[in-house]
Amino acid sequence: MINMMYLVLLAILALNVSSEVLDSFQRLRDDLKVSASEARGHGSALQASLIEEINREVEREGNRRNIGLLDTLGQIENRTRSLLTLLDHHADTLETIASFDEERMAYRRPDETEKNFSYWMGYPQEANDRRGNAAAKDLRDSLNAYFRFLHLAARMEGDPATVADPRPNPEDPGKRWEQYTFEGPVLANLATLEALRLEVLRRQQASLEKIGERVGVRQIVVDTMMAIVVPRSEIVVAGLPYEADIYTGMSARTLRPEYSSSAGRIEMLPGGLGARLTIQANPNLIPTGSNAAEQRFQATIKVPLAQGGFDTVRVQKNFTVVKPVIQVEALAVQRLYAQCANDLQVRVPNLQDQYRPIFSAEGAELILNTDTKDKIRVVPGRNTRARVKVANEYQGANFPIGNLEYSVVQTPKPDVAVLVQGQPYSGVAAVPATASFSLKLSPDADFAQLMPKDARYRIRTVKVLLKDGLQPPRVVASYNVSGQDPRGGIPISMPAEVRQARPGSRVFIQIDGIERINFRGEAIADNRFAPAELIFGLEIR
Repeated sequence: MINMMYLVLLAILALNVSSEVLDSFQRLRDDLKVSASEARGHGSALQASLIEEINREVEREGNRRNIGLLDTLGQIENRTRSLLTLLDHHADTLETIASFDEERMAYRRPDETEKNFSYWMGYPQEANDRRGNAAAKDLRDSLNAYFRFLHLAARMEGDPATVADPRPNPEDPGKRWEQYTFEGPVLANLATLEALRLEVLRRQQASLEKIGERVGVRQIVVDTMMAIVVPRSEIVVAGLPYEADIYTGMSARTLRPEYSSSAGRIEMLPGGLGARLTIQANPNLIPTGSNAAEQRFQATIKVPLAQGGFDTVRVQKNFTVVKPVIQVEALAVQRLYAQCANDLQVRVPNLQDQYRPIFSAEGAELILNTDTKDKIRVVPGRNTRARVKVANEYQGANFPIGNLEYSVVQTPKPDVAVLVQGQPYSGVAAVPATASFSLKLSPDADFAQLMPKDARYRIRTVKVLLKDGLQPPRVVASYNVSGQDPRGGIPISMPAEVRQARPGSRVFIQIDGIERINFRGEAIADNRFAPAELIFGLEIR
């Protein structure tokens, strides 16, 4: 009884098939193709071994008891090849219905149902007891005939396998195998054909194994083998592992091959007839100025022989190591501001779900984001350069991806101005002693927009000096204004000496200490101002 294809087709019953479901059918078809290829290789190798053993019995021992099986094996191979050719023919027809686009490497009509169903069922669909009169019925008859043939040829026990109708259900009790199997999008039926191909090859192998019991599996001599390497991908991002499953083209339950590789780690697969090879993609192989390189390895398979010793097969393979592409999202990605919170989002899209970044920095402090793994805060010191190193964690080990190099610049100086009667003082016209005075400090507009938490300032002390007559200027008032925000203007109250000063007297407003308040609330002295930039002179009229 073969019901494997029913599992493949459960989702076909939906009237509207989404693109995600169609993509799943394509991936399923690809996986089934790989499995069928492996099964075909195993079956061919097993049949060759059986023929070799029967000929050895005749030539070396004069034993002709199994010579009739040579014809049986030939018939099995011919019938199997004929049925696989039929499946290929149906697949070619469905490829035409789905209309493959060579330029886009995709099907134009993967969800086509009407032409697909008409091809399989013909007209009228109710013919032949609701099995139709087209390709589906002929395929079912061919499968049943093949299964009956294998059952007799291998002298299997019990009843032969058949293509059974689905069990009746309350929603659709009358569907036959033909309608149930091929009612759906054409891409799903392409996956169904791969499932049927795999079922045919597995049935063929089961019959060969049954014949092998008559010949004597332990007496099979393996003179030739084939190594099969099935990689998960031929292109691997540096920092991630290359993984491949390794099989022998011949396998038997009594034999357990041994696997080894010139690089990486080997783990046996369930059943012992295959192994998984994991090799770390080496970024050091990529030449300077290039984005990819070839990494080579050699796998060795040793299979114990019945007469003693081993048969050894070696296979050389290569895969492509590509440089991971680091994407940084920030308003200014070519430079960092010293002693400021430079927030970056560092992504490596081609690592996809395996992106588990590990960050470190030189010439800067690094603050990780506890909520999002790809966001970091870089706080450079007073160095002129900073480097952020990006690595990826995989199975407990860290693999370097690349470095981000930045120049470090000082924050732009804020603009300091004296306001008289609320207007910037030009420094030319004399002002009345009774006018209102204030100091205003404005951060650079671009810097304030980019980093508002780092573009805050304060003034510690303001002094008022008066010069009247020939005497040098003397301090007549001193104010602690560190608690006031200079962006909105700090009022400067003039003492009585200034208000009562004679016309022509000079008044000086002197700033002692400008500090920037960073994102942590820490005060950083800004010592870049020349003395002349912090003293403002006014003439009293």
